[in-house]
Amino acid sequence: MMSDGTVPVRARLVASARALISRHGLRVATARRIAEAAQLSVSLVNYHFTDRHGLICAVYEQELDAHRAWLQDAAGALADGGARPAHFADWLAAFVMRRVLHSDTVALERMLWVNAGRAPGLAAIADAWMEAVNAFAGEIAAQFRLDAAARGLLAEFYLSCDLIVSAAMSDQAGLTLAQLAARRFAARLTGTGLETEAEPDLFGPLHAALMRGEGRAGAAPDHSVSQRIIGAALEIAARDGADAVNHRTLAREAGVPLSATTRHFSSRADILRCAFEQAHGALTGGARTDPAGAPRMTPAELAEGSARSLLTSGGEIAAPFRIMQELVILAQSDPALSGLARSLVATRGETSLAVLRAVAGVDGQITRTDAFVWSLCTFGMVAQLQRLAAPQRADFVRARTLARLNLLTPAR
Repeated sequence: MMSDGTVPVRARLVASARALISRHGLRVATARRIAEAAQLSVSLVNYHFTDRHGLICAVYEQELDAHRAWLQDAAGALADGGARPAHFADWLAAFVMRRVLHSDTVALERMLWVNAGRAPGLAAIADAWMEAVNAFAGEIAAQFRLDAAARGLLAEFYLSCDLIVSAAMSDQAGLTLAQLAARRFAARLTGTGLETEAEPDLFGPLHAALMRGEGRAGAAPDHSVSQRIIGAALEIAARDGADAVNHRTLAREAGVPLSATTRHFSSRADILRCAFEQAHGALTGGARTDPAGAPRMTPAELAEGSARSLLTSGGEIAAPFRIMQELVILAQSDPALSGLARSLVATRGETSLAVLRAVAGVDGQITRTDAFVWSLCTFGMVAQLQRLAAPQRADFVRARTLARLNLLTPAR
C-alpha cells in the first residue's frame, strides 16, 4: 500500500513512531499520535503491525540494523591498518563526537535498555543490540592492540554515552568535557599521554559552566500528603518506569484520594519534576566527600561495596540507578528536568574520586577526570546488568569493578 505515491505507509508509520519515541519517550508514542503525525488513519497501525507494540518493535528492528551498519563502518574504517595505539585517543574523541551528533539514536538506545523487560518483543532486540556493542568493542580493542580486558571497558564507556550527550548537547563546556573524558579514558587504556598538568584547571571551570542555569524544579511542597505522592512517584518510576506514573497509580500507591494529586500539584509533570529533584539530591548529596576523610579499603572491598550499592540483596538494580536512567531519558523532552540531568553529569566523579583515592595502593595522582570516567563506565555497566539474570549480576559487578580499577587507575 502506498501513500501519496512515494512513501510506503509502513515506512511512514515507522518514521513517525521513531521521531515521537526519540523526542518524547514511549508513553507519548500512542497508536493515535503516531498515526496523526504520519497523517494516516490509526487503523493502519493494526493493519501493518498488529498493534502499537508491533510498531515499536519494528522501529527498534530498523534501528538495530542501522546501528550494526554504523558500528561496522566505524570499525571498517580502521581495517586498512591505520589503527595504532598512539592514535587511539584521537579516534575515541572523534567517535564520541559522532555519538553526540546522533543524539536521537542515543536516546532510543537508553530507552531500549530501560524498557526491554517491560515492552513485549524488545528483550530479544536488546540482547542483539548488546551483542553488537560487545563485538564492536572487541574489534576496536583488537585493532588498536589493547589489552584483552579493555573490551569490557570500551563497551561500558560506549554505553555511557547518553550521559556524555546530556552534557555535550548543552553548551561548549559539555563538548569540552566529553572530549576530555574520552582522551583521559584512552590514556588510561593505552598507558600513554597521562601527563596532564593542566587538567585540574580545566575540569573546575567545566563543572561550574555545567552547573550554571540548572533550571531546577524547585523545592517540593512541605506537606505530608505531598511527600507521600512524591515517594509514590519515585517507587513507581523505579519499579515500572516513569511512563507508568499517572494520577491514578499515584493515588493508589500513596494511599491518598485521587483528588489529592491535583490539589497539591499542578500536573503529572510537576509531580515528576519534584520527585526527580528529590532523587537528584539523594544521588548528589555526598558528591563533595573529602578524599582525606574516606576510610581506606582494599580492591576487593571496593568491588564488594560496588555490588552492594548497585544491587539489592536479591540482585535487582538499586532504585537510585534506575531512577537516574529515567531522569536522563525524560530530560531530553522536558526542559525543567534538563538542568537536573546536567547537574548529575557535572557531579559525576566527585564521590568516586574520594572512593578511589581511599583504595590501598592507588596512586594519589588520580585526577577528577579519571574519577569522572570511572563513574561514566559504572553508568554504562548498568545497561549491561539489565541484560543479565539477577543471580549473575553481583559477580559481574565485582569483576568489572576490579578490571576498571586495574586499567583506569595508575599502576599500583
